[in-house]
Amino acid sequence: MANKLYKIEIIETLCRVIKLKATSFEDALTEVKHRYKTCQIVLDSNDFAFVSFQEINKQSIEDEKNKLALEIIDYLYEDEKKHFDESIAIAKNNHVFSKLEKLKNIIENCN
Repeated sequence: MANKLYKIEIIETLCRVIKLKATSFEDALTEVKHRYKTCQIVLDSNDFAFVSFQEINKQSIEDEKNKLALEIIDYLYEDEKKHFDESIAIAKNNHVFSKLEKLKNIIENCN
């Protein structure tokens, strides 16, 4: 049997917690980003957190799950939105459309 060519992606995750005082989270985030971009903060092997290996020729199970979930949500979204718009205000909080909308936003923002 002939050998096949495989492409294996190595993903290393580095992680460091930076502590600093600021007037708001946004100010703190801006400062940390500035320090990182200007190489005042440089992550190295001491910041190693995780490594994973995956074949890049195939779609990951997580990607496939998210894609299928979005397809189902998109299919149901319009029909449930019509029902939602027709519902009385009290029922809207527990309407399946509200849950679909939240799930769709979560999955879309994770990709």
